[in-house]
Amino acid sequence: MRVCHVVNVLSDTTMAGDLAVKQAEMGDVDRIDFGCWRGCDTSLTHDDVHVHDLTHGNTTRLEKIRTLKRLVAESDVVHVHHTISGAVATLLSNLHRTPVVVTEHNSHRGYKTTRLIVNNATGRFADRVVCVSDSVKDSFAPWEQKLIGKNKLQTIYNGVEIDRVERAKNIDWSIHNQVEIDPEAVIVSSAGMLIEQKAQHILIDAVDEANKTAETPIELVISGSGPRKEELQAQIDDSDFSDRMHLLGFLPRREQVYKMMHESDIYAMPSRWEGFCVAALEAMAAKTGCVFSNIEAFTPFSDVASIHDRGSSKMLAEKICGLAENESKRMSLSDEAKKLVKNKYSLESTAKSYLKEYCHIDND
Repeated sequence: MRVCHVVNVLSDTTMAGDLAVKQAEMGDVDRIDFGCWRGCDTSLTHDDVHVHDLTHGNTTRLEKIRTLKRLVAESDVVHVHHTISGAVATLLSNLHRTPVVVTEHNSHRGYKTTRLIVNNATGRFADRVVCVSDSVKDSFAPWEQKLIGKNKLQTIYNGVEIDRVERAKNIDWSIHNQVEIDPEAVIVSSAGMLIEQKAQHILIDAVDEANKTAETPIELVISGSGPRKEELQAQIDDSDFSDRMHLLGFLPRREQVYKMMHESDIYAMPSRWEGFCVAALEAMAAKTGCVFSNIEAFTPFSDVASIHDRGSSKMLAEKICGLAENESKRMSLSDEAKKLVKNKYSLESTAKSYLKEYCHIDND
């Protein structure tokens, strides 16, 4: 079987890249092509995974389409992951009668109308629409389910490469070399785009509040970039404990994010909504005590993490203090969290589930 993954941009943090390499390692797919509509800034380390930067050598959009058309025509299954590239690849696949799998990575409740229209048009012409969690699947409005076809909707949870997370402990990089952190402090970390969805402003308020009552100093490190960077930095500057809160910026290597998690005592995600956050799995795989908002996407983790009301910085501060001052509870939660990831959310399990879908639609 030959599979073609299509993304907007391939980077070191692209989940589809990890999935493609794992599929190749398992040996059930003969060849995997990877079409990158807007380019790529990383490589995939497997001889059977072939990355095609569609911006390289294609000076016009028509030339990009022709190159992608060739990849689609040579494939048995096309697997698309992002809105624009997914729409183009699905249209081309339909022309060649090549089966298409669409992965929906985020909740539709946060999408603007134009994106909903494009996504649902793509889903309409796909053979499978795979949601990365039940919460993503449940976010489809009745009209979307009717347009796409409810029988097309499946759930395959994202997975994490646990060994890769573990190996990152030993890389030559540290948050302590990036910012000044009190060696006696409890470290809280968070990773993600600096956007409204991730609600880092709630976390900043919570850590500021927690420092007012905690016996031990609490330091916050946030990795990521995005349109709210200046706003969040201004919020930090106006905080009472501004010297204990740090924006690290975008970390280009995923191993750096993993190392940040390993060096942290607590990992927090106060998200307003999520599809199914791989970073949450990675933090649990790193055995970091986790605090999550009580949104539907984090429901599967409610027994292995501390949960706070969405939007409540006061409750988040209480949860952070509770874990900061109770190491045994923190360790107990993190031990159970890693077991959960290992047993239910491995990348190998995700790859096997997708292969099953490929074979099913290829035989239809």
